[in-house]
Amino acid sequence: MERVSQSPEHRAPKSPIRFGTDGWRAVMAEEFTFANVRKVAWALGHWMQKNAPGKAVFVGYDRRFASREFAEEAASVTAGAGIETRLANDILPTPAFSYLAKKSKAYALIVTASHNPPTHNGLKIKTPDGASAPVRMTKEIEFLTLQAPEELPKTRCLADGTLRREYVSYLRQMAVRVRSKLRGKKIAVDYLHGSGAGFLEEALGERSIVARRKERDPEFGGIAPEPIEKNMGELKTLVKKSKALLGVALDGDGDRVSLVDDKGNYLAPTTVFPMYAYYLALHKKNRGEIVQGVSLGYLGERVARKAGLPFAWVPVGFKNIAERMVAGDVLLGGEESGGYALGRLLPDRDGSANALLMVELLLELGLKPSQLVERIFKEFGPSYYERFDLHLSETVQADAFREAAVSELLPGLESSGYRLKEKVMIDGLKAFFDNGSWLLLRPSGTEPLVRIYAESATKKMTRELLGLASGWAKTKLSSK
Repeated sequence: MERVSQSPEHRAPKSPIRFGTDGWRAVMAEEFTFANVRKVAWALGHWMQKNAPGKAVFVGYDRRFASREFAEEAASVTAGAGIETRLANDILPTPAFSYLAKKSKAYALIVTASHNPPTHNGLKIKTPDGASAPVRMTKEIEFLTLQAPEELPKTRCLADGTLRREYVSYLRQMAVRVRSKLRGKKIAVDYLHGSGAGFLEEALGERSIVARRKERDPEFGGIAPEPIEKNMGELKTLVKKSKALLGVALDGDGDRVSLVDDKGNYLAPTTVFPMYAYYLALHKKNRGEIVQGVSLGYLGERVARKAGLPFAWVPVGFKNIAERMVAGDVLLGGEESGGYALGRLLPDRDGSANALLMVELLLELGLKPSQLVERIFKEFGPSYYERFDLHLSETVQADAFREAAVSELLPGLESSGYRLKEKVMIDGLKAFFDNGSWLLLRPSGTEPLVRIYAESATKKMTRELLGLASGWAKTKLSSK
Protein backbone atom coordinates (compact mmCIF):
# COMPACT_ATOMS: atom_id res chain seq x y z
CA MET A 1 0.00 0.00 0.00
CA GLU A 2 1.45 3.35 -1.05
CA ARG A 3 1.25 6.54 1.02
CA VAL A 4 1.27 9.69 -1.12
CA SER A 5 2.65 12.90 0.39
CA GLN A 6 1.08 16.31 -0.09
CA SER A 7 3.31 18.78 -1.89
CA PRO A 8 3.70 22.30 -0.43
CA GLU A 9 1.56 25.10 -1.83
CA HIS A 10 2.46 28.78 -2.06
CA ARG A 11 -0.23 31.43 -1.99
CA ALA A 12 -0.08 34.53 -4.17
CA PRO A 13 0.24 37.49 -1.79
CA LYS A 14 -2.62 39.93 -1.21
CA SER A 15 -5.02 38.46 -3.76
CA PRO A 16 -8.63 38.55 -2.48
CA ILE A 17 -9.35 35.69 -4.89
CA ARG A 18 -8.18 32.39 -3.42
CA PHE A 19 -8.80 29.03 -5.06
CA GLY A 20 -9.43 26.18 -2.65
CA THR A 21 -9.50 22.44 -3.25
CA ASP A 22 -11.88 22.87 -6.20
CA GLY A 23 -12.41 26.46 -7.23
CA TRP A 24 -12.95 29.89 -5.75
CA ARG A 25 -16.09 30.57 -3.68
CA ALA A 26 -17.20 33.74 -1.96
CA VAL A 27 -20.27 35.64 -0.76
CA MET A 28 -22.11 37.41 -3.57
CA ALA A 29 -21.88 41.22 -3.54
CA GLU A 30 -18.93 41.04 -1.14
CA GLU A 31 -15.98 39.33 -2.83
CA PHE A 32 -17.94 37.54 -5.54
CA THR A 33 -18.65 40.48 -7.85
CA PHE A 34 -18.75 41.14 -11.57
CA ALA A 35 -15.43 42.97 -11.24
CA ASN A 36 -13.71 39.97 -9.63
CA VAL A 37 -15.26 37.52 -12.10
CA ARG A 38 -13.88 39.66 -14.92
CA LYS A 39 -10.44 39.55 -13.28
CA VAL A 40 -10.45 35.75 -13.11
CA ALA A 41 -11.68 35.46 -16.71
CA TRP A 42 -8.96 37.88 -17.86
CA ALA A 43 -6.32 35.99 -15.85
CA LEU A 44 -7.45 32.66 -17.33
CA GLY A 45 -7.35 34.10 -20.84
CA HIS A 46 -3.90 35.58 -20.23
CA TRP A 47 -2.68 32.27 -18.78
CA MET A 48 -4.05 30.33 -21.77
CA GLN A 49 -2.41 32.67 -24.27
CA LYS A 50 0.96 31.92 -22.70
CA ASN A 51 0.55 28.27 -21.68
CA ALA A 52 -2.11 26.82 -24.01
CA PRO A 53 -2.16 28.85 -27.24
CA GLY A 54 -4.91 27.80 -29.62
CA LYS A 55 -6.99 26.06 -26.96
CA ALA A 56 -10.67 26.95 -26.52
CA VAL A 57 -12.62 27.50 -23.31
CA PHE A 58 -16.16 26.43 -22.44
CA VAL A 59 -18.08 28.74 -20.10
CA GLY A 60 -21.01 27.42 -18.06
CA TYR A 61 -23.17 28.25 -15.06
CA ASP A 62 -25.40 26.70 -12.40
CA ARG A 63 -28.89 27.60 -11.09
CA ARG A 64 -27.83 30.25 -8.59
CA PHE A 65 -28.95 33.86 -8.65
CA ALA A 66 -27.34 35.71 -11.60
CA SER A 67 -25.03 32.80 -12.50
CA ARG A 68 -25.92 33.15 -16.18
CA GLU A 69 -25.15 36.87 -16.13
CA PHE A 70 -21.79 36.22 -14.44
CA ALA A 71 -21.02 33.57 -17.07
CA GLU A 72 -21.93 35.89 -19.95
CA GLU A 73 -19.60 38.53 -18.51
CA ALA A 74 -16.78 36.00 -18.07
CA ALA A 75 -17.25 34.71 -21.62
CA SER A 76 -17.09 38.21 -23.07
CA VAL A 77 -13.75 38.75 -21.30
CA THR A 78 -12.14 35.46 -22.40
CA ALA A 79 -13.37 36.12 -25.95
CA GLY A 80 -11.97 39.66 -25.68
CA ALA A 81 -8.62 38.13 -24.76
CA GLY A 82 -8.59 36.30 -28.08
CA ILE A 83 -9.63 32.90 -26.69
CA GLU A 84 -12.16 30.84 -28.64
CA THR A 85 -15.07 30.80 -26.19
CA ARG A 86 -18.11 28.50 -26.20
CA LEU A 87 -20.79 29.77 -23.82
CA ALA A 88 -23.46 27.28 -22.75
CA ASN A 89 -26.98 28.13 -23.84
CA ASP A 90 -28.49 26.26 -20.90
CA ILE A 91 -27.81 25.33 -17.28
CA LEU A 92 -25.53 22.28 -17.14
CA PRO A 93 -23.93 20.42 -14.22
CA THR A 94 -20.21 20.86 -13.65
CA PRO A 95 -19.38 17.30 -14.83
CA ALA A 96 -20.74 18.19 -18.27
CA PHE A 97 -17.87 20.64 -18.62
CA SER A 98 -15.32 18.11 -17.38
CA TYR A 99 -16.57 15.82 -20.14
CA LEU A 100 -16.62 18.55 -22.80
CA ALA A 101 -13.16 19.79 -21.81
CA LYS A 102 -11.67 16.31 -22.12
CA LYS A 103 -13.50 15.47 -25.33
CA SER A 104 -12.48 18.73 -27.03
CA LYS A 105 -9.05 19.07 -25.36
CA ALA A 106 -10.19 22.47 -24.11
CA TYR A 107 -10.53 24.36 -20.84
CA ALA A 108 -13.74 25.19 -18.99
CA LEU A 109 -14.79 27.96 -16.61
CA ILE A 110 -17.98 27.28 -14.64
CA VAL A 111 -19.89 29.74 -12.47
CA THR A 112 -20.95 27.67 -9.47
CA ALA A 113 -20.57 27.49 -5.70
CA SER A 114 -21.37 23.77 -5.70
CA HIS A 115 -22.93 22.78 -2.34
CA ASN A 116 -22.40 26.15 -0.62
CA PRO A 117 -25.34 28.20 0.73
CA PRO A 118 -27.39 30.31 -1.72
CA THR A 119 -25.62 33.48 -0.53
CA HIS A 120 -22.44 32.26 -2.23
CA ASN A 121 -21.23 31.85 -5.77
CA GLY A 122 -17.94 30.80 -7.26
CA LEU A 123 -15.83 29.66 -10.19
CA LYS A 124 -14.37 26.29 -11.12
CA ILE A 125 -11.76 25.69 -13.81
CA LYS A 126 -11.37 22.43 -15.73
CA THR A 127 -8.39 21.40 -17.88
CA PRO A 128 -8.12 19.43 -21.16
CA ASP A 129 -7.67 16.27 -19.08
CA GLY A 130 -11.20 16.78 -17.74
CA ALA A 131 -9.83 17.41 -14.25
CA SER A 132 -9.94 20.43 -11.96
CA ALA A 133 -7.14 22.93 -12.48
CA PRO A 134 -4.04 21.94 -10.49
CA VAL A 135 -2.68 24.12 -7.71
CA ARG A 136 0.24 25.42 -9.77
CA MET A 137 -2.23 26.76 -12.37
CA THR A 138 -4.68 28.33 -9.90
CA LYS A 139 -1.82 30.01 -8.01
CA GLU A 140 -0.66 31.63 -11.24
CA ILE A 141 -4.22 32.74 -12.00
CA GLU A 142 -4.57 34.20 -8.50
CA PHE A 143 -1.39 36.20 -9.07
CA LEU A 144 -2.51 37.33 -12.53
CA THR A 145 -5.78 38.72 -11.14
CA LEU A 146 -3.67 41.34 -9.34
CA GLN A 147 -2.41 42.55 -12.72
CA ALA A 148 -5.79 42.83 -14.45
CA PRO A 149 -6.24 46.32 -15.97
CA GLU A 150 -9.17 48.53 -14.98
CA GLU A 151 -10.67 48.41 -18.47
CA LEU A 152 -10.77 44.92 -19.96
CA PRO A 153 -11.39 44.28 -23.66
CA LYS A 154 -14.66 42.41 -24.17
CA THR A 155 -16.23 40.64 -27.14
CA ARG A 156 -19.86 39.55 -27.13
CA CYS A 157 -20.07 35.77 -27.13
CA LEU A 158 -23.01 33.91 -28.66
CA ALA A 159 -24.39 30.97 -26.68
CA ASP A 160 -23.80 27.44 -27.98
CA GLY A 161 -26.92 25.27 -28.00
CA THR A 162 -25.12 21.98 -28.74
CA LEU A 163 -23.39 21.45 -25.39
CA ARG A 164 -26.35 19.96 -23.53
CA ARG A 165 -26.94 17.51 -26.38
CA GLU A 166 -23.34 16.27 -26.20
CA TYR A 167 -23.50 15.57 -22.46
CA VAL A 168 -26.92 13.88 -22.67
CA SER A 169 -25.60 11.63 -25.45
CA TYR A 170 -22.67 10.66 -23.21
CA LEU A 171 -25.00 9.71 -20.32
CA ARG A 172 -27.34 7.78 -22.62
CA GLN A 173 -24.42 5.73 -23.89
CA MET A 174 -23.60 4.80 -20.30
CA ALA A 175 -27.22 3.83 -19.66
CA VAL A 176 -27.83 1.57 -22.68
CA ARG A 177 -27.47 -1.69 -20.75
CA VAL A 178 -29.27 -0.30 -17.71
CA ARG A 179 -32.42 0.79 -19.58
CA SER A 180 -33.02 -2.69 -20.94
CA LYS A 181 -32.80 -4.27 -17.47
CA LEU A 182 -34.81 -1.84 -15.35
CA ARG A 183 -38.12 -3.55 -16.21
CA GLY A 184 -40.41 -1.23 -14.28
CA LYS A 185 -38.10 -0.65 -11.33
CA LYS A 186 -38.03 2.89 -9.94
CA ILE A 187 -35.12 5.13 -8.98
CA ALA A 188 -35.98 7.88 -6.49
CA VAL A 189 -34.03 11.11 -7.02
CA ASP A 190 -33.70 14.29 -4.97
CA TYR A 191 -32.04 16.93 -7.12
CA LEU A 192 -31.90 19.48 -4.27
CA HIS A 193 -32.85 22.12 -6.89
CA GLY A 194 -29.35 21.75 -8.40
CA SER A 195 -28.07 21.94 -11.95
CA GLY A 196 -28.01 18.14 -12.32
CA ALA A 197 -31.82 18.11 -12.43
CA GLY A 198 -33.43 16.12 -15.24
CA PHE A 199 -30.38 14.35 -16.63
CA LEU A 200 -31.18 10.96 -15.11
CA GLU A 201 -34.59 11.17 -16.79
CA GLU A 202 -32.78 11.92 -20.06
CA ALA A 203 -30.58 8.85 -19.57
CA LEU A 204 -33.07 6.32 -18.17
CA GLY A 205 -36.44 7.65 -19.26
CA GLU A 206 -39.10 9.56 -17.34
CA ARG A 207 -40.96 6.40 -16.28
CA SER A 208 -37.98 5.07 -14.35
CA ILE A 209 -37.47 8.19 -12.20
CA VAL A 210 -39.50 9.50 -9.27
CA ALA A 211 -38.05 12.94 -8.57
CA ARG A 212 -38.21 15.66 -5.92
CA ARG A 213 -36.86 19.22 -5.85
CA LYS A 214 -36.30 19.20 -9.60
CA GLU A 215 -37.34 22.79 -10.34
CA ARG A 216 -34.95 25.72 -10.25
CA ASP A 217 -34.89 27.56 -6.92
CA PRO A 218 -31.91 29.90 -6.37
CA GLU A 219 -32.65 29.73 -2.63
CA PHE A 220 -32.41 25.89 -2.69
CA GLY A 221 -35.41 25.63 -0.41
CA GLY A 222 -33.56 27.50 2.31
CA ILE A 223 -30.70 24.99 2.73
CA ALA A 224 -27.22 24.50 1.32
CA PRO A 225 -27.65 22.01 -1.57
CA GLU A 226 -25.39 19.39 -0.01
CA PRO A 227 -26.33 15.68 -0.15
CA ILE A 228 -25.47 14.89 3.46
CA GLU A 229 -27.61 12.67 5.67
CA LYS A 230 -29.42 15.48 7.48
CA ASN A 231 -30.77 16.65 4.08
CA MET A 232 -31.88 13.16 3.03
CA GLY A 233 -35.20 13.01 4.90
CA GLU A 234 -37.37 13.61 1.81
CA LEU A 235 -35.41 11.08 -0.21
CA LYS A 236 -35.68 8.37 2.46
CA THR A 237 -39.45 8.86 2.54
CA LEU A 238 -39.65 8.88 -1.26
CA VAL A 239 -37.72 5.61 -1.56
CA LYS A 240 -40.06 3.82 0.84
CA LYS A 241 -43.23 5.37 -0.58
CA SER A 242 -42.35 4.56 -4.21
CA LYS A 243 -40.75 1.18 -3.36
CA ALA A 244 -37.69 2.29 -5.30
CA LEU A 245 -34.64 0.14 -5.92
CA LEU A 246 -32.38 3.03 -4.96
CA GLY A 247 -32.42 6.64 -3.80
CA VAL A 248 -30.09 9.20 -5.38
CA ALA A 249 -29.31 12.78 -4.30
CA LEU A 250 -27.08 15.20 -6.20
CA ASP A 251 -25.40 18.32 -4.88
CA GLY A 252 -25.84 21.86 -6.20
CA ASP A 253 -23.66 21.47 -9.29
CA GLY A 254 -24.20 17.75 -9.85
CA ASP A 255 -20.72 16.38 -9.25
CA ARG A 256 -21.33 14.67 -5.90
CA VAL A 257 -23.85 11.93 -5.16
CA SER A 258 -25.36 10.41 -2.04
CA LEU A 259 -27.35 7.18 -1.98
CA VAL A 260 -30.21 5.68 0.03
CA ASP A 261 -30.83 1.93 -0.03
CA ASP A 262 -34.08 0.08 -0.81
CA LYS A 263 -35.11 0.20 2.87
CA GLY A 264 -34.69 3.97 3.12
CA ASN A 265 -31.34 3.87 4.91
CA TYR A 266 -28.62 6.40 4.09
CA LEU A 267 -25.49 4.79 2.62
CA ALA A 268 -22.33 6.52 3.80
CA PRO A 269 -19.49 7.00 1.27
CA THR A 270 -17.48 4.49 3.33
CA THR A 271 -20.06 1.92 2.20
CA VAL A 272 -20.73 3.24 -1.31
CA PHE A 273 -17.09 3.29 -2.43
CA PRO A 274 -16.49 -0.42 -1.70
CA MET A 275 -19.73 -1.23 -3.55
CA TYR A 276 -18.20 0.30 -6.68
CA ALA A 277 -14.85 -1.38 -6.01
CA TYR A 278 -16.52 -4.78 -5.45
CA TYR A 279 -18.33 -4.59 -8.78
CA LEU A 280 -15.49 -3.21 -10.90
CA ALA A 281 -12.58 -5.15 -9.38
CA LEU A 282 -14.08 -8.46 -8.24
CA HIS A 283 -17.12 -8.95 -10.48
CA LYS A 284 -15.98 -7.26 -13.71
CA LYS A 285 -12.30 -8.15 -13.14
CA ASN A 286 -11.17 -4.70 -14.25
CA ARG A 287 -7.57 -3.76 -13.53
CA GLY A 288 -5.99 -0.55 -12.30
CA GLU A 289 -5.17 1.25 -9.09
CA ILE A 290 -7.81 2.07 -6.49
CA VAL A 291 -7.23 5.50 -4.94
CA GLN A 292 -9.09 7.13 -2.09
CA GLY A 293 -8.86 10.12 0.18
CA VAL A 294 -7.23 9.49 3.55
CA SER A 295 -10.49 10.17 5.41
CA LEU A 296 -12.45 7.43 3.61
CA GLY A 297 -12.91 3.99 5.18
CA TYR A 298 -11.01 0.71 5.13
CA LEU A 299 -13.34 -1.43 3.00
CA GLY A 300 -12.05 -0.05 -0.31
CA GLU A 301 -8.52 -1.12 0.57
CA ARG A 302 -9.71 -4.57 1.64
CA VAL A 303 -11.51 -5.07 -1.68
CA ALA A 304 -8.44 -3.88 -3.61
CA ARG A 305 -6.21 -6.28 -1.66
CA LYS A 306 -8.49 -9.26 -2.41
CA ALA A 307 -8.59 -8.33 -6.10
CA GLY A 308 -4.79 -8.03 -6.20
CA LEU A 309 -4.96 -4.38 -7.23
CA PRO A 310 -2.61 -1.57 -6.20
CA PHE A 311 -4.07 0.83 -3.65
CA ALA A 312 -3.12 4.35 -2.55
CA TRP A 313 -4.26 6.87 0.07
CA VAL A 314 -3.99 10.54 -0.93
CA PRO A 315 -4.62 13.78 1.01
CA VAL A 316 -8.19 15.05 1.32
CA GLY A 317 -9.37 17.01 -1.73
CA PHE A 318 -10.45 15.47 -5.03
CA LYS A 319 -7.66 17.31 -6.88
CA ASN A 320 -5.23 14.82 -5.30
CA ILE A 321 -7.20 11.88 -6.69
CA ALA A 322 -7.54 13.57 -10.09
CA GLU A 323 -3.80 14.18 -10.37
CA ARG A 324 -3.24 10.50 -9.66
CA MET A 325 -5.80 9.56 -12.33
CA VAL A 326 -4.28 11.84 -14.95
CA ALA A 327 -0.78 10.50 -14.24
CA GLY A 328 -1.47 6.77 -14.22
CA ASP A 329 -3.75 3.77 -14.65
CA VAL A 330 -6.44 4.29 -12.01
CA LEU A 331 -9.58 2.18 -11.99
CA LEU A 332 -11.53 4.03 -9.30
CA GLY A 333 -11.10 7.07 -7.08
CA GLY A 334 -13.24 8.26 -4.19
CA GLU A 335 -13.47 10.69 -1.30
CA GLU A 336 -15.38 10.99 1.96
CA SER A 337 -17.71 13.76 0.72
CA GLY A 338 -19.39 11.54 -1.90
CA GLY A 339 -17.23 12.21 -4.94
CA TYR A 340 -16.29 9.22 -7.11
CA ALA A 341 -14.53 8.93 -10.46
CA LEU A 342 -13.95 6.11 -12.94
CA GLY A 343 -10.59 6.13 -14.68
CA ARG A 344 -12.07 4.89 -17.95
CA LEU A 345 -14.40 7.90 -18.08
CA LEU A 346 -13.13 11.08 -16.42
CA PRO A 347 -10.59 12.08 -13.77
CA ASP A 348 -13.40 13.99 -12.10
CA ARG A 349 -16.60 13.45 -10.15
CA ASP A 350 -19.94 13.04 -11.95
CA GLY A 351 -23.00 12.46 -9.79
CA SER A 352 -25.27 11.35 -12.64
CA ALA A 353 -22.69 8.97 -14.11
CA ASN A 354 -22.03 7.51 -10.66
CA ALA A 355 -25.76 7.00 -10.10
CA LEU A 356 -26.00 5.18 -13.44
CA LEU A 357 -23.08 2.94 -12.49
CA MET A 358 -24.75 2.07 -9.17
CA VAL A 359 -27.98 1.13 -10.96
CA GLU A 360 -25.97 -0.94 -13.44
CA LEU A 361 -24.10 -2.87 -10.77
CA LEU A 362 -27.25 -3.62 -8.77
CA LEU A 363 -29.03 -4.95 -11.85
CA GLU A 364 -25.97 -6.88 -13.02
CA LEU A 365 -25.46 -8.51 -9.62
CA GLY A 366 -29.20 -9.05 -9.14
CA LEU A 367 -29.09 -7.54 -5.67
CA LYS A 368 -30.80 -4.75 -3.79
CA PRO A 369 -28.46 -2.18 -2.21
CA SER A 370 -29.11 -3.53 1.30
CA GLN A 371 -28.26 -7.05 0.11
CA LEU A 372 -24.99 -5.94 -1.48
CA VAL A 373 -23.97 -4.07 1.68
CA GLU A 374 -24.73 -7.20 3.71
CA ARG A 375 -22.57 -9.28 1.35
CA ILE A 376 -19.64 -6.84 1.55
CA PHE A 377 -19.83 -6.62 5.36
CA LYS A 378 -19.92 -10.42 5.60
CA GLU A 379 -16.90 -10.84 3.32
CA PHE A 380 -14.76 -7.86 4.37
CA GLY A 381 -16.01 -6.99 7.84
CA PRO A 382 -18.54 -4.43 9.07
CA SER A 383 -17.85 -0.71 9.01
CA TYR A 384 -19.05 1.85 11.54
CA TYR A 385 -17.68 5.24 10.62
CA GLU A 386 -18.23 8.62 12.24
CA ARG A 387 -16.74 12.10 12.07
CA PHE A 388 -16.66 14.80 14.73
CA ASP A 389 -15.84 18.46 14.02
CA LEU A 390 -14.19 20.20 16.97
CA HIS A 391 -14.79 23.95 16.63
CA LEU A 392 -12.22 26.23 18.23
CA SER A 393 -11.64 29.93 18.83
CA GLU A 394 -8.49 30.06 16.69
CA THR A 395 -6.72 28.03 14.02
CA VAL A 396 -4.38 25.22 15.01
CA GLN A 397 -0.70 24.94 14.15
CA ALA A 398 -0.91 21.63 12.30
CA ASP A 399 2.64 20.33 12.76
CA ALA A 400 2.75 21.02 16.50
CA PHE A 401 -0.72 19.48 16.98
CA ARG A 402 0.28 16.36 15.07
CA GLU A 403 3.48 15.93 17.08
CA ALA A 404 1.53 16.30 20.34
CA ALA A 405 -0.98 13.69 19.16
CA VAL A 406 1.85 11.26 18.42
CA SER A 407 3.60 11.79 21.76
CA GLU A 408 0.53 12.12 24.01
CA LEU A 409 -2.68 10.78 22.43
CA LEU A 410 -1.36 7.55 20.90
CA PRO A 411 0.25 6.29 24.15
CA GLY A 412 -3.00 7.11 25.95
CA LEU A 413 -4.99 5.13 23.41
CA GLU A 414 -2.62 2.19 23.79
CA SER A 415 -3.32 2.12 27.51
CA SER A 416 -7.03 1.92 26.61
CA GLY A 417 -6.43 -1.16 24.46
CA TYR A 418 -5.75 0.42 21.06
CA ARG A 419 -2.35 -0.99 20.12
CA LEU A 420 -0.78 1.02 17.29
CA LYS A 421 -0.10 -0.93 14.10
CA GLU A 422 0.91 1.92 11.80
CA LYS A 423 0.78 5.70 11.69
CA VAL A 424 0.83 7.88 8.58
CA MET A 425 1.03 11.63 8.22
CA ILE A 426 -0.39 12.22 4.77
CA ASP A 427 -2.93 14.81 5.88
CA GLY A 428 -2.94 15.23 9.63
CA LEU A 429 -2.30 12.07 11.67
CA LYS A 430 -3.91 8.75 10.79
CA ALA A 431 -3.36 5.88 13.22
CA PHE A 432 -4.17 2.25 12.36
CA PHE A 433 -4.68 -0.15 15.27
CA ASP A 434 -4.18 -3.90 15.40
CA ASN A 435 -7.91 -4.54 15.98
CA GLY A 436 -8.63 -3.14 12.48
CA SER A 437 -9.89 0.26 13.65
CA TRP A 438 -8.36 3.62 12.72
CA LEU A 439 -8.42 7.25 13.82
CA LEU A 440 -7.65 10.42 11.85
CA LEU A 441 -7.11 13.94 13.22
CA ARG A 442 -7.03 16.74 10.62
CA PRO A 443 -6.61 20.37 11.69
CA SER A 444 -8.00 22.78 9.10
CA GLY A 445 -5.43 25.09 7.61
CA THR A 446 -7.95 27.91 7.12
CA GLU A 447 -10.62 27.50 9.83
CA PRO A 448 -10.52 27.18 13.65
CA LEU A 449 -11.46 23.54 13.34
CA VAL A 450 -10.09 20.04 13.92
CA ARG A 451 -11.83 17.17 12.12
CA ILE A 452 -11.68 13.82 13.88
CA TYR A 453 -12.63 10.60 12.08
CA ALA A 454 -12.87 7.00 13.31
CA GLU A 455 -13.91 3.64 11.88
CA SER A 456 -14.16 0.21 13.45
CA ALA A 457 -16.16 -3.01 13.40
CA THR A 458 -18.67 -1.77 16.00
CA LYS A 459 -20.51 1.47 16.67
CA LYS A 460 -19.45 1.29 20.33
CA MET A 461 -15.75 1.10 19.47
CA THR A 462 -16.00 3.91 16.91
CA ARG A 463 -17.68 6.21 19.41
CA GLU A 464 -15.18 5.29 22.10
CA LEU A 465 -12.30 6.20 19.77
CA LEU A 466 -13.94 9.49 18.84
CA GLY A 467 -14.62 10.28 22.49
CA LEU A 468 -11.05 9.57 23.58
CA ALA A 469 -9.54 11.59 20.73
CA SER A 470 -11.92 14.55 20.99
CA GLY A 471 -11.54 14.64 24.77
CA TRP A 472 -7.76 14.78 24.44
CA ALA A 473 -7.96 17.45 21.71
CA LYS A 474 -10.33 19.66 23.73
CA THR A 475 -8.08 19.48 26.79
CA LYS A 476 -4.91 20.04 24.78
CA LEU A 477 -6.21 23.01 22.81
CA SER A 478 -8.04 24.68 25.70
CA SER A 479 -4.83 24.69 27.75
CA LYS A 480 -2.89 26.66 25.16
